[in-house]
Order: sequence, then structure tokens, then C-alpha cells
Amino acid sequence: MSAPLSLEAASLIRNDRTLVRHVSLELGPGTLTCLVGPNGAGKTTLIKLAAGIIAPTSGAVRLGGEAVGALNARQRAQRVSWLPQDRMSAWAMRGVDIAALGQFGQGGAPYERLGERARAAVDRALTRYGAASFAHRPMTELSGGERARIHLARVLAAEAPVLLLDEPLNALDPRHQLDVMAVLREEAEAGRAVLAALHDLSSARRHADRVLVMDGGELVADGPPETALSPDILARVFAVREDGAGGLQPV
Repeated sequence: MSAPLSLEAASLIRNDRTLVRHVSLELGPGTLTCLVGPNGAGKTTLIKLAAGIIAPTSGAVRLGGEAVGALNARQRAQRVSWLPQDRMSAWAMRGVDIAALGQFGQGGAPYERLGERARAAVDRALTRYGAASFAHRPMTELSGGERARIHLARVLAAEAPVLLLDEPLNALDPRHQLDVMAVLREEAEAGRAVLAALHDLSSARRHADRVLVMDGGELVADGPPETALSPDILARVFAVREDGAGGLQPV
């Protein structure tokens, strides 16, 4: 059986600069994987490659065994749901209609025009992220944290087997960061393949089954948190070390 998501020696070169270099990996169902690395390491580019937003210069990206480039937009939306790092909402759309966009792969529509099953999926996603109480307000009237939770609900409402999230904890207070990681854990336990790019190494260590470490466009570590975030990797990639009290300090 094909993995929900696989990259085979995927590389991306732009303007003579290599952004991602020969990355090979598979994401299996039931796993919460965290992608970490310093600024400019290639995390966002890798997630865009995995989602089919950009095409690799060489190598392959497959969703459910099929080349992502052979799938149309609706077919991709049925297999993968993507949360971009840039989540600006300039239009005064209601939050519930933004969340309803997650149903695009199933023939989505504005919330009131969705079928009963699709509306129920959107309602569940909004409730799980604590966004139901403000979802009928325009996005332009919501706080940054509230907008973030609406966008997270959109990803969940897609009911796709692969969830790709680029910095899902941005703009959230500590309580809601914990809530988000708990929901992602539940989604993995329900059988989805979940990949979340994080800056917070402590969250990755606490919640992930598997950690991928990128540096300079390359995958330099891949394994359980205690292995992928070893003292050597922390020092070599992040220029930090553990301080003995659960924190980090510069090397």
C-alpha cells in the first residue's frame, strides 16, 4: 500500500540557488511529524513541494502513490490539506465561509449551501479549535488568534488523509497552542499523516512521534524527538544547548 505522502530525492532550484536538496521521506498514517530548522532552512519550501503548490526541479512528490503533478486541484484537495504560513484575510468574509473552503475537494460552497454532511464537518472543525462562537463574524473583525483558529478549522474540515501545517502555532496564546497540538495528535491517532513545521523545539519534542530537521535545504536528521534533537544536532544546526532546567541557551 502506498504511503499517503512520499518525496523521492526531491530538489528545488530557483535563480541558481538550491532551496531543497535531494529530500526523500515517507509520511505514514497515524503519525504526527514535526519539521524544524533555523530560519531559511527550507521548511516552508518543503511543505509547498509536498502540497503540490510548487513542482520540484528534480525528483518526485507522490500523494497516495500518484505523482502530485498529475492531480488536478480538486484531486489534490481530496488528498492533502495545507495551512500556509501567510494567512492574511483582507476580505470581510465570515469565518465560517473560510472554514467551509476546506470542503473544496468534495465540491465546496459557502457554508449555507453545503450539504448536511459537509456542514457537519465544518461545524466539528470549528468546535474542536474553539472557534464556533465567533465563526459567523467577518474575518476583518477577528483578532489574530481568532483568525488563526478559523484557518486551522479550514484545514481540519477538509477531512484529507494528509495534513500539512506551516507554523500552526503562530498568533496563538499558550493555552491555544496546547489545544492545537492536542487536536493534531488526535488527528494522527485517527489515522491521518500530519506534518507540522514549528519553530518551538520544546513543542516538537513534547508532541511529535517523529522529528525532521532541515538545515540549508537538506534533511539532516529524521527520527524520534530524542534522537533527531540530540545535543549534537542542537549545537550544530541551532547553535544552542540544553541548560539543565528544560530550557535552551546559546552555545
